[in-house]
Amino acid sequence: MQASWTPRHPRTPNISAPPTASSQQRQRRTMATLQPIKRKLDRIETERIYRVLQTVLRHIDQVKALNWLIEDDSHLFRVTNHELRQLILKHQSFARSLSFSNEDDEDNQIEIEANVQKIKDSTRLILRYCSIHGILLSSYNPTDKTTSAVDPNNLLASYFDELREMMHEKLLTEGVEEDERWRFLLQTMEKSRIARNTIQQLRKNFNVSIEQKCAIMNEKEEEITFLKQKIDDIEETAEDENNTALNEAAKQIVSNRLIVENKNQKLNTDKIQYKLVMSKCVKENYIKESKLRKRKFKMAGELQNWIMKYDGDMGWRQKQVDELNELNRRDLDDLEELQQHFDKVDKEYTEIMEERRLVAEEQLRIEKEERERIEATIQIQAIWRGFYARQELENKKKGKGKKGKGKGGKSAKPKKK
Repeated sequence: MQASWTPRHPRTPNISAPPTASSQQRQRRTMATLQPIKRKLDRIETERIYRVLQTVLRHIDQVKALNWLIEDDSHLFRVTNHELRQLILKHQSFARSLSFSNEDDEDNQIEIEANVQKIKDSTRLILRYCSIHGILLSSYNPTDKTTSAVDPNNLLASYFDELREMMHEKLLTEGVEEDERWRFLLQTMEKSRIARNTIQQLRKNFNVSIEQKCAIMNEKEEEITFLKQKIDDIEETAEDENNTALNEAAKQIVSNRLIVENKNQKLNTDKIQYKLVMSKCVKENYIKESKLRKRKFKMAGELQNWIMKYDGDMGWRQKQVDELNELNRRDLDDLEELQQHFDKVDKEYTEIMEERRLVAEEQLRIEKEERERIEATIQIQAIWRGFYARQELENKKKGKGKKGKGKGGKSAKPKKK
C-alpha cells in the first residue's frame, strides 16, 4: 500500500521582512498546508476499518498472552513491571473466582455476571495500560516465536486476519486519488494568492500602526523626562530631610548609650547582691531539705507498716463483704421472683378492672338507649294525642257547618286539603 501524501508544516514566515522570491515560495507552501486533504468518505472509512482490524488482532494476541500468564504463578512473575503485575494478579483472582462458581445454581447467577463484568473491566484496563506504555504481553512467553502471528486454531482471529488482508488489497492507491491531489494543489495555490494579498494589506496596516506607536512613544518620552526631573528635585529635598533626621538620631543614640551604661552598672551591683542572697538561701534550704529527707524516709517506713496492717485487716473484711454480697444476691433473686409475681397479679387485676369497666359502660349505654326510647315514645304519644284532638275538633266543626247549610237547601262542598 502506498503511503498517503501528507503536507509538511514549515515555519511561519516573518511578516515584517521584505517580500522576496524565496519568502513568497515559503508563503505559498505555508498557505498550501492550512487545509487538510479532502478525501472521499469511503476511503477514509476504509482506512479507519483497517486500523481497527489491526488493533483487534493486536488485542487478541495480548489476551492470549494474558491467559497464558495467569495459568501459572511462575509465568506471572516474569513480568517485571510492578503496576502491570498488580493488575494481572487482580485479573487472575477474578478469573479463579469465576471458575470456582457453579453455573447450574440459579442463586449464583448474579455473582457470576458480576465476576464476568469484573473480568471484562480488568482486561480493558490491562490492554489500555499496555497500549499507553508500549508493552507486549506476548514477549513474556518464550514459546511464542512470532508475537504478532495469528493462531490458526482461533477461528475469530483467522476471520479478522482474512478481513485485514482483503482491506489491505482494497486500500491500494488508484488514479482517482492522484487527480484529487492535483485538484487540491490548485485550490491551495489560489488560497496562497489570496493569502499573499492579505499579507501585503496587513503589512501596510502594520507600518501605519508603527508610525502611530512611534508618535505615542515620543509623547511618552517627553512625559518621562519631565517626571525624572521632578523625581530628582524630590530626591534632593528628601536627602536634606534624611540628613537632619540622621543627626537627630545620632544624638539620641549617644544619650541612650549613656543611659544604658548607667543601667548596666546598677544591674551589675544588684546582681552581686542577689548572688550573695541566693548563696545564703541555698545553705538554709539545704539544711531544711536534709531534715525533710529524713522525715520522708521515716514516713515511708511508717507507711509501709500501715500498708501491711491494712492488708492483714482487709483480708477478713473482704470475706465478710463476699458473704454479704452472696446474701444480697439471694435477696435480689427473691425480690425479682416477687416482682414477677406482683407484675402478673397487677396484669390480672388490670384485666379484671378493664372487663368491669366495659361491662359498666355497656350497662350505661343500654340504660341510656332505654331512656331515649321511652322519651321518644312519650313524645310520639303526645304528638299523636295532639293530632287526634285537632282531628276531632275539625270533625266537630265540619258537622256543625253541614247542619246550617242543610237548612238553606244547599249542599256543602268538601274542603280541599
